[in-house]
Amino acid sequence: MGDKKIIVPKGHTKPSITTTIRLKPEIMSKIEEYAKVTNRPKSQIINMCLIYSIDKIEIADPQIVNEIVVSNPLCEGFSIRIKEDIIKKLDIISKKAYISKNQIINICLEYSLNDINIKENKFNK
Repeated sequence: MGDKKIIVPKGHTKPSITTTIRLKPEIMSKIEEYAKVTNRPKSQIINMCLIYSIDKIEIADPQIVNEIVVSNPLCEGFSIRIKEDIIKKLDIISKKAYISKNQIINICLEYSLNDINIKENKFNK
């Protein structure tokens, strides 16, 4: 048994940062539904949605944006690892739009969760 080794492949993921986010209940339930159907972790669904939607953001008049995003005390908070390049984009948009990264994340998820198409494969039949 002395010659046997465990070989662990080097990861191919981009650097990520752990952050705490708060999601509206309706967004969280959609994420949980997609995670269950696709057999993927919630964090992966969220990252995929952010990657899909982050470059589609246009900054409107701050008054309009603040009317759209309302603070919800029922939001569920949890920690998630988000890719470093996405965090940088969220920081830039947050500063330009004068709203929090969390609000931007909720907007991105609302937008992208409506465009998800799940394809059948051997793992989610």
